[in-house]
Amino acid sequence: MQWAILNGETSTGYSIFKLDKGMDTGPVYLSKELNMSPTDTTPYLLDKLGKLAAPDILEVVSTIGKTRPSPQPLNGVTLAPKISKDMARIDWSSPTETILRQDRALSDNPGIWSVFEGERISLFGLSEVLAPNSLISPGDIEVVGGDLLVRTADSIVQINEVIPAGKKRMSGEDFASGARLIQGSKFE
Repeated sequence: MQWAILNGETSTGYSIFKLDKGMDTGPVYLSKELNMSPTDTTPYLLDKLGKLAAPDILEVVSTIGKTRPSPQPLNGVTLAPKISKDMARIDWSSPTETILRQDRALSDNPGIWSVFEGERISLFGLSEVLAPNSLISPGDIEVVGGDLLVRTADSIVQINEVIPAGKKRMSGEDFASGARLIQGSKFE
């Protein structure tokens, strides 16, 4: 699901299949697709698909031996590489939509992050905003009306909460106060 969100897909789904020697290559008993909204997060989709799949698993288990699974097609198969912590680092020179998809896909695991003054900082609750600001370059930071704002390649993102290295979770405004932001402060 993380890759579906990262890639901007409009649907995801689940399959119940028989294990074999390959990686996810066994014959399929049942496969279902689910439309995704542009605001769905990985935890939300995991919960939703888990609830949808539970009765299907029970039904498939009760029919094993009475039905035959269908072979998976050999072409059109895509593999999803493992998500790394480095993939969760925000590149502020990316388009806003890419950054927001990272937040929705990776905020729960492994957690999105950036670097401020050489220290890693975890980020939570990103959203695009239209607010007057003086941000010029990607990564520039400013507090406007109590909101922590960051410039992206094409817009402005608000960060609701952060966890600076070695500290507790705090609001973006509290972080900005403690960090004593000045003109030119930026996420790397």
